[in-house]
Amino acid sequence: MNVKAILAALCLSASGAAFSATSGEDTALVPPTANGQGLTRAEVLADLALWTRAGMPQHANSESASDLTSSAYREAYARYLRLRSSAAYAEEVRRIADLRGEPAPLASGG
Repeated sequence: MNVKAILAALCLSASGAAFSATSGEDTALVPPTANGQGLTRAEVLADLALWTRAGMPQHANSESASDLTSSAYREAYARYLRLRSSAAYAEEVRRIADLRGEPAPLASGG
């Protein structure tokens, strides 16, 4: 992984806190799992699918760091948060678990 990719990943991970701190909306997500254990592979892949569906990768693939204050970034991030906290997340977890031949988690955070 090159330095630009690492920096982009760090910027994106910090963006949640930055966006939440500057937004008047309550964007806090429910903890990933109710039982305190780590995420399953299906949950991680479902989260990535929703991140991609919301259009977030285009903001991480630029040569320069993403402008966290741009309307395009904020709209994409808001779409991701809506998807992640909706029934779409649990549906995606079930779909991926089925594809992988794994049991779906009983309660997917979202």
